[in-house]
Amino acid sequence: AAAEDRIVRAANLPPARPNDDVITALQSFIARVSDDHDVHAVDLPQLDALSRLAHVVLHVEAAAAHRTLLQDPAAQLGASARAVLIPGAAMPEAWYHDAMAQRGARLHAFVDTVFGDADVLLVPALPRPVPDWDTVTPGAPGFDAHQLLALHRWMPFVNYLGLPAIVFPIGHDRRGRPVTAQAVARPHAEAVLLAFAHRYDRGPASLSIPSPSARTSSATLR
Repeated sequence: AAAEDRIVRAANLPPARPNDDVITALQSFIARVSDDHDVHAVDLPQLDALSRLAHVVLHVEAAAAHRTLLQDPAAQLGASARAVLIPGAAMPEAWYHDAMAQRGARLHAFVDTVFGDADVLLVPALPRPVPDWDTVTPGAPGFDAHQLLALHRWMPFVNYLGLPAIVFPIGHDRRGRPVTAQAVARPHAEAVLLAFAHRYDRGPASLSIPSPSARTSSATLR
């Protein structure tokens, strides 16, 4: 395959469990992509460390942007807003400066070690099927912190490093909810992602799961 068409997929995906619609769909999609491109496995170095740095930046910047609300005793902040703003207000300022100071070096290291001579990294968008709203809403009766945290497994490192990414559907789970993949590219390579999504966002992957008969292209550039 041409260098611009090389595809990299994350090697440290969890093994597929019985009825694991997300991993099954992703494996099926990777097999489909392999028919057209050179697909090979790669490790994602320090994924957890990158995620922690991303959360420091998120919380601190959100708290700074909404400092007036936090200081207003009459302000009515929902549970979801409090879960983001209050930790940021409590974090030492040095944590934020350290996270920002590391970002450039970590970006260069990630591009060198993960992409190599490739251009696209494939990872899940969500590690689990799309959850019910009340399970990921703080304060709701069915709230499950593990479900909420799981939603952010594969995205914070992208935001922290400032890499372009695009999310698009590759199939559906047993409840008919979309299963999505996330394609990540080198800095300033948005055109590569748009071309990739245009080529593969044409319909659900080959799954033995009923899919809605009507769908439109729903790729989302991040």
